[in-house]
Amino acid sequence: RVLAAQEAVVVPGLEDNSFIWLQAVVDGRVLRDTPAHLLAKRRASPVPLIIGTNARELPLHGDLAAAPGIVARAFGRHADAAIAYYGLGAGQVPRSDPRRGDVTDQIATDLTFRCPTQRTAAAVAGHGGSVWHYVFDYTPPNGAAVTHGSEVRSVFDTHATGLERGAPRLQAYWVRFVRTGNPTAAGGTNWPRVARARPRMLVFTNAAPVVRTAPRLPCGWRDAP
Repeated sequence: RVLAAQEAVVVPGLEDNSFIWLQAVVDGRVLRDTPAHLLAKRRASPVPLIIGTNARELPLHGDLAAAPGIVARAFGRHADAAIAYYGLGAGQVPRSDPRRGDVTDQIATDLTFRCPTQRTAAAVAGHGGSVWHYVFDYTPPNGAAVTHGSEVRSVFDTHATGLERGAPRLQAYWVRFVRTGNPTAAGGTNWPRVARARPRMLVFTNAAPVVRTAPRLPCGWRDAP
């Protein structure tokens, strides 16, 4: 029985199985279909949603040597375009960004966090649902680069509990969302809902939060969430 359960969660072609325990388990009772199919069929619960990522999340399993193969498999028929986008083609210099990190950081964040987030937000908005998209891109006084979990302090701490004055106050937006169904707090930057034709997001930085349009690429080349 244990062996059967183990075999049931095997995902063919998975690059890194260290996160297998985080995948959605379709058990036929609580979850009758995959989240992607439920969203596509408009069978997801119609509740307001806040969804987002950090500018930089986790490193790429396999590092730079594995990057071209991972990108090729992830983007399928758009593999050549994606490989060129990341600067992984012959004679190219791998793409790097002062905020998003080196190319391996970007690929890992795109495939594991950014693309699923944008795909989910677009699906919910496309079905008439209320969804707000954010990106957390704040550097603390110690200069540490943003990474997975960096936003937690801004959600749970306040100035009274040690959050520095210049840090984004995500907590105010979250509390407002819980109380009213809309995260824009009184006196705060207006946070527009995602619209399928205009996928805007609120970016939390070292300055005031700023509204930007979610980039179409590279996630637009992905056929899967």
